[in-house]
Amino acid sequence: MKIYSTSFLLLFLLSFSTLTSQNTDNLKAINLDLWQNFTKAFEELDYNLFASLHSNNMIRVSGDAKTIKNKTKYIDGYKNHWKSKNIHQTI
Repeated sequence: MKIYSTSFLLLFLLSFSTLTSQNTDNLKAINLDLWQNFTKAFEELDYNLFASLHSNNMIRVSGDAKTIKNKTKYIDGYKNHWKSKNIHQTI
């Protein structure tokens, strides 16, 4: 009986995960809404577009630099860096 119960539970969980997984339309929408704009912001040095992609309550933790920044400080870093329109960067 225990094997049947375990088998049924496993089958149920596998079926449920298939029903709730993302379809390709969702992934395409994420690419359009987020990644295209993320890439565009970097290529055009557009800190306003870059800021619009981040939540207002975001926290950026950088292990190498040993810093913790809120959204304003994080975006201000890009704003200052991107003031010089002579830099060229791509993603």
